[in-house]
Amino acid sequence: MLKEVMDVAAKRIADGELKSAPEAELRLRMTIGNVYSEIAERDAAEKILAPTLDLAEKELARITREQSGDHPELAQSLSVYGECLLSAGRGPEALQNVEKALAMRRRLFQGDNEYVAQSLSDVGSCLTSLNRRADALPFFQESLAMRKRLYPEGHADVVATLLSLGSCFD
Repeated sequence: MLKEVMDVAAKRIADGELKSAPEAELRLRMTIGNVYSEIAERDAAEKILAPTLDLAEKELARITREQSGDHPELAQSLSVYGECLLSAGRGPEALQNVEKALAMRRRLFQGDNEYVAQSLSDVGSCLTSLNRRADALPFFQESLAMRKRLYPEGHADVVATLLSLGSCFD
């Protein structure tokens, strides 16, 4: 039933119902894409998420009229789309997106930040999927250190990062 609801919403977006509201379209695409990913509908997730990068860039230009190109929504779009590509087994493409998200988030957020920590883990996961475990190790280590400073002991994100870190070893 959830897939049917998402399919209807995705079709309405594809039919252009939100063309006059790009910010709403961006947010809805990301929400639907996340749901599709959660229910293992990889192709549908990729299809709905692919336009989010362009939408986020256009929305950024509209809001800020700056040339920097850094914006939390764009970083989030890169991250979510990268995760979708990784789930679809497209590691090299996923890596490009999550590396861009990490670089952007490092510029946007100084010091310890939950989004930077997530992007560090995302890069590590992509590298692990490409059998580059030694390259993934420092990303997981930095994410773990950051998350330990951000969250209490036993927090789900700390535990998840510890498990990811363990995947770097034979």
